Amino acid sequence: MGGFIGQSTAGWLIKRFGILAILFPAFLLGTAATVGLGYGAASVGLAATFIGLIGVFMGFGTGGAIALAATIYPTPIRSTGVGWGMAMGRSGQIVGPLIAGKLLGAGWTAGPIMVVIGSGGLIAAVFIVLFRAWFIRQRAGPPADDASMKAPLPV
Repeated sequence: MGGFIGQSTAGWLIKRFGILAILFPAFLLGTAATVGLGYGAASVGLAATFIGLIGVFMGFGTGGAIALAATIYPTPIRSTGVGWGMAMGRSGQIVGPLIAGKLLGAGWTAGPIMVVIGSGGLIAAVFIVLFRAWFIRQRAGPPADDASMKAPLPV
């Protein structure tokens, strides 16, 4: 349910408040909820709460990243660019459980494993900040040849 809420509202929230205002805190809060799940997993109530929060915040982040990708790729390659981005996310969904299994096999407990898993959201938050800085620099420089840079983004 949390993922449904997050992904279904991400585009609207980005349009209303801007990319940085939504994606950066969404990825940071998703990371915090992921780490919280690792340390609160012993309690069913806490685990359910953290799982819902992960769904909401990472749903905002991933849904918003797809919306962002759709705005920055030029029209002729938009579907290819968004598709490749989504495929990279899917590959993370395959590799993540394999890494978690290896860490469990090595004797790690749930808390540290979820810190490792949550680091993906932290990395995404850093890239959102770097993207915003790059976009602002592009906007301030000479006009880009790329038609996608002519439309203002809600940064």
